[in-house]
Amino acid sequence: MDTVWENKRFFTDNDNLFEEEDDDDYHEDGGCGVNCDEEHTAPEADDKWDRESFVKLLARAPLGDARLFAQLAFLCNMAYVIPEIKGSDSVASWQANLLFEPTAFEDTGVLVHRGIYEAAKGIYEQLMPEIVEHLRAHKDGARLRFTGHSLGGSLALLVSLMLVARGVVGPESLLPVVTFGAPSVFCGGQRVLEALGVGEDHVRAVAMHRDIVPRAFSCRYPGHAVAVLKRLNGALRTHPCLNSQKVLYTPMGTTYILQPDGKASPHHPFLPEGAALFRVANPEERAEPSGSGRAVVASALRAFLNSPHPLETLSDLSAYGSEGAILRDHESGNYFRALYALTKV
Repeated sequence: MDTVWENKRFFTDNDNLFEEEDDDDYHEDGGCGVNCDEEHTAPEADDKWDRESFVKLLARAPLGDARLFAQLAFLCNMAYVIPEIKGSDSVASWQANLLFEPTAFEDTGVLVHRGIYEAAKGIYEQLMPEIVEHLRAHKDGARLRFTGHSLGGSLALLVSLMLVARGVVGPESLLPVVTFGAPSVFCGGQRVLEALGVGEDHVRAVAMHRDIVPRAFSCRYPGHAVAVLKRLNGALRTHPCLNSQKVLYTPMGTTYILQPDGKASPHHPFLPEGAALFRVANPEERAEPSGSGRAVVASALRAFLNSPHPLETLSDLSAYGSEGAILRDHESGNYFRALYALTKV
């Protein structure tokens, strides 16, 4: 049983919302008893990464992965025509999406994006009758796979983990979640996987090389942006990811970087030229990542997600519209086309 969510596109031009200065005079080091685990490193450590060092963490994904992802990306793109699958096209839905302060996920104690978590709870209830019927029909052979594009990918991840957290299924019943261009929604998500007994490979996050959406919550916010966020929402004053790393939420699971042909989108300075699907992992620990290996990968990913920085992209007026870079590098159809092209090489 496969479940797909698609998120309709929605962008707002907040030109010059934040200054680029890194003056964090409103920074508070308060905590809330939540640990960001091995992802704790000084933001300045991420500045060491360049193309030469970053490519050492890249492995070209097998053709089988590209084929599977292309099939799932096709389903995500087709979801635009399935009326029962709701995107972020209502005022109420976008109000939930913008509630980005953290709250505890289930009983794990790990922090999650509140708005998307609340939306996932609603979808969970809608899907339960179908899931229960699928489990009844297939018994021990039942398998579930969740996938989605953009916020739909984040919802797919949360629903899959909620099924395990609430005892509906065991980890063995879940095939890996595959997300496309999805924003991160956990602060210290590795701890969720460990608490639920789900392996790191359960989450396969595919990100277009210049897609702004996976960067939205995981880029390093400049000092003035951090100050504004904390003034707008007091709950963020003690948010551990914001205080320790100047990010809202961090990547989890296995990250795949998709670079299309240069005619479709300019290549990324951290990546080799040419179309490819890369898996990001410490080359010395690809089989079974350790804490130190995850820290290296986390630092490299933060550097990658800061280049180009979302604020830089948003400040470019030419990035908007049907021909702009924002839509070009995030649209679900372009994910499918880039992946499908790799299967034909």
